[in-house]
Amino acid sequence: MPLVTHGPGARKVRWPLIVIGVGAIIIVLALANKEKIMQVFSDLKIKEILKKYAGTPFASVPKAEQPPSIVKAAQWMSPKEQSFLAATPINQVFDIQSLYKMNPDTLAPRSVTVIASSPADFVAKTKLLAQAAVAKYPQLALDPRILVAQAAHEGNWGKNAVGGTNIFGHIATPDWSTKGGKYSYASTAETVNGKVVPAYRPFRMYDSLSDAFMAHAGILAASRYASARGISDPYKWGYEIAKDGYATANPAIYANYVQAAYATVIQNW
Repeated sequence: MPLVTHGPGARKVRWPLIVIGVGAIIIVLALANKEKIMQVFSDLKIKEILKKYAGTPFASVPKAEQPPSIVKAAQWMSPKEQSFLAATPINQVFDIQSLYKMNPDTLAPRSVTVIASSPADFVAKTKLLAQAAVAKYPQLALDPRILVAQAAHEGNWGKNAVGGTNIFGHIATPDWSTKGGKYSYASTAETVNGKVVPAYRPFRMYDSLSDAFMAHAGILAASRYASARGISDPYKWGYEIAKDGYATANPAIYANYVQAAYATVIQNW
């Protein structure tokens, strides 16, 4: 039977097509905004929990219903911070920012040092260190200028070097401290569920900038970052390591940061 596009019978064909078309548009929009939709549901769930347990100390709320961002942050809090969190009503600590605003006295003193006065100064102080680190780990097949660009982004061109040496922002994980590694607390920012939130973390402290670069090259040599090896494009390289878990930021955003820093590094190399 031929397709009817004109006359009385046309409605029989047109309406199903319209419904299918609208449905397809809704699906495309939903997929394009998946993260936003998930965030809305997440926010609604958190609001429901806060209302349900209003006035209840955080430690008394079932772990399955504690906000994930707070639970994650608690792993890195000092004992004093953890005690404060445990006793505070959950509806007053629904995010990291609110916790720190309420009780700033619990935070350990910052230990961030400025090591460079300008991008040119930063490149001059780090280029040889990057070259030495890349030479020690040839399997990275990495342009040392990209390594300096990443350091520039992570350390804000030498303005945020934790302890004066940790230019890459390496977190002091439990295994670092148990092995006797030195660390210092400092404020930072992380992306949680698509939102940038303030955080306070223990960061590694190195004896020198050279040690920091060597340690960083060793981290990049891990198998989890194998997909970035041999990539000479700073954007693609930044995207790959972020995708593989190096950063909490969206890979494309992180890649843009690395690429922008790289352009400045090239000008001052």
